[in-house]
Amino acid sequence: MKQYSIRPAGGRFDRELFEEGLARAMAGLPQPAQASGRCGAGFVIMHQGASMLYVVCCRWENENEQVTEVLVKDLAPGSAWRRAANESWCVWDLEVMWFERNAFVETMLAPAAPDVGAYLRKTITVEA
Repeated sequence: MKQYSIRPAGGRFDRELFEEGLARAMAGLPQPAQASGRCGAGFVIMHQGASMLYVVCCRWENENEQVTEVLVKDLAPGSAWRRAANESWCVWDLEVMWFERNAFVETMLAPAAPDVGAYLRKTITVEA
């Protein structure tokens, strides 16, 4: 799984804030990672918002579908990670998703044989 981080412009990304949410997202991935129709690759976005933390976990299934789970945590003291209820990904996350869509098409759906390694090497940097 590729990992991306998004933070407010000029802010400092604090990966430690995401450890529990990231572990929960990774634990929810199907096993084995590779199976019929599943290449075993995807990406996760750790988005440090102004009032919430978001873990957007995306994996490729059924040849060309992106299965997505969003976990959120309020920055208020005592808050816990939970599955998103009425929250989702935002415009900054969509920039990563668009890049990932194109990387997947170029490397995994190309006329030549799928190349998971080439897919995993393609990355982007995004600032909110």
